[in-house]
Order: sequence, then C-alpha cells, then structure tokens
Amino acid sequence: MRIIAAAVGAALVAAVGVAAGAGPAAADPNPVTDYRTLAGVGSDTTQDVLNGLGEAITVGGQKVIASWDARGTATVKTKATACELARPNGSSAGRTALRDSELPGRPTAGCVDFARSSSSTTNVPAGTGTWVPFAVDAVTFAINRNSDLPINMSVALLQNIYKCVISHIGGLPIQPLLLQAGSGTRQFWNGQMSITDQEIALGDYPCLVPASPALPDGTGLPEVQEHDARVLDGHTDHIMPYSIAQHIAHFPLRRTVYNIVPTADLNNGVIDQVFTGSDSLICQQGALIQRYGFGVATDCGSVVLRGNPVTAVR
Repeated sequence: MRIIAAAVGAALVAAVGVAAGAGPAAADPNPVTDYRTLAGVGSDTTQDVLNGLGEAITVGGQKVIASWDARGTATVKTKATACELARPNGSSAGRTALRDSELPGRPTAGCVDFARSSSSTTNVPAGTGTWVPFAVDAVTFAINRNSDLPINMSVALLQNIYKCVISHIGGLPIQPLLLQAGSGTRQFWNGQMSITDQEIALGDYPCLVPASPALPDGTGLPEVQEHDARVLDGHTDHIMPYSIAQHIAHFPLRRTVYNIVPTADLNNGVIDQVFTGSDSLICQQGALIQRYGFGVATDCGSVVLRGNPVTAVR
C-alpha cells in the first residue's frame, strides 16, 4: 500500500489506512475445512469485508458465511463433498461460478450459494440472479508514491488519458493500465472513462493494447490484477484505477457493491435472513462494513435488481 501513497493526496492515504486497520484480512474461511451453509466467491473488492462478515454473523450460534478470496491457490473446495473448482477471480468469474452451481448436471452444481459483485447488471425480467446491495464504494486512481504526476486529476482529464488523447502531463509521460478481464472494477472504471472492451479489442485506444503473443513486436502492457498496487513499483509513469473502499462525498466515482443470490432461493430461510431486507444480518453490521472502509448502502438488502449472472453487463 505504501506504493500508492501519492494517489489522490491524503484522502486516499487515509481511506487505505482505514481499510487496512479493519483487522487482518483472512484469506478464505479459517480453517478452510470449515464448510459453512453459504459459500461465496467473486469480487476482489469486497472479499475482505465478506471475510469480516463471515466471522461476525451467526445463525443459531454457528457461522454461516464462507467467503473465498479472489486470489490464492488455484482451486477452492467450498463444500465437504466434491465441490472443488477453479478459484473465481473477479465479479464476472463469480457470477459464472454461481450460474454453474445452479445448473443441474454441472460438476460444480450446488457448490456456490452467492457471488460477490462490484458491478451492477441490466434489469432482466425473470432473471435467475438477484443483486442485493449492501455497501457503497468509491473508485479513484493510483500512481507511484515517487511519481511527479498530479494527484488531483479531474474526470475529464482521466478520460482523455484512457482514450489515449493525452500521453504527457506537464512534459511527464503517463501510461494508463487496464485491470484484468472480468473485473467489476474494470467494468465500472471503463464505463466512467466512456470506453468499452469492444473498442479496446478493436484497437481504438492504442495506449491500452494489452501484451499478447499475437503482437509481432511483443509490445503492449499486461492487464493487471485489481487492487494490487505492486504493479506501480518502479513505474512513475503508470496510472491505474483503485477502489478506496470509502464513501467520501467529494469523490466523483461512487458505486454500490452487491452480493448476488439465486432468485429462486430468495425465500430460503438462511439466505433471506443473511442477505435480504434492511433488517438482514448483513445490513445490521453497518459498523463492521464501515470499519472495512465502505459506506452502508441506503438500499441495503433491497431485492429490486434482477438479472442473469451470465448475461449481465461485463
């Protein structure tokens, strides 16, 4: 985190400090053989707060949320019997894992009960998944602490950087970085920058072309893991989107984050008790959510946003 100390001035430093001070981030349920009623996977953005909620929320005296981090070992085992699957890294991968879990006959059927998502969806009537909001996040940019690039860029300036209109600021080079495919933060950020993955794939923004063996000269930059600022080390020209996990009113790029549950399971006793309604067990954990650097969503627990986990906007 020290790498991004210059990003957006002291405001980001303070927000990162709050998130880091929430307590040690548990990687996966501890122990990993603690198979709980609700297994969740997906977004990197909300993995730590869901770990915290998993430790705090109990039903009948038993912990019920097992949330598996986006990064870690190659596979996870979410249930006591079978249910070993490739670790979903990001919102899209989490939605896909939830979709596969709901399809009879799939090897991972019944293995995932909810998906963490830092991105919304279009409203699809009779969709198979329901996005349940629980917190509010803010997204800004991060640069190397030793960079001389400005720390108070406007949204308009950032859009020109990500559209490759601007390659230097005050004579200093600047290189925008893309987050990994399937990231909810990437979807949100690209939307705010008014660019699309399709346009990037077509080469409309040459400064965003990712490294690929298909490029004859080997040029291009790799897509980077969201919220891993180590990629900025040694690169004072790089800039990347970063979730500050803090609802601070003067930051312009705010978003709601969600847990996705199968629509058919909304009346399931445990899912209803944990996720849905303003009186849900998650919504009652406002102080804990804030300790992890998020704001509590005003519509926490509402179930008005429905869609299909596979065809959701990515």
